[in-house]
Amino acid sequence: MKTTLQAWGHSQGIRIPKSLLAIVGWNVGENIEMKAAHGGISLIPVKRPIRGRYTIDELVRKMPKGTKGREVDTGKSVGKEVW
Repeated sequence: MKTTLQAWGHSQGIRIPKSLLAIVGWNVGENIEMKAAHGGISLIPVKRPIRGRYTIDELVRKMPKGTKGREVDTGKSVGKEVW
């Protein structure tokens, strides 16, 4: 698959076809590390830390429809909290 290196403002860039992203399992918005290697450029996805496995939006979307939060009593204030 061929593409053209293009100038975008003060930077340069290439477009990666959606079909190629699907093959490697990448999504728009993912962090990618670039390295110069053997006269070319390697692109490597940056792995999410285990702690950051889900975003709050992803978790909320997984909640059953109609789910409502409830107030929880955490006891008396211990320090200088103001409620």
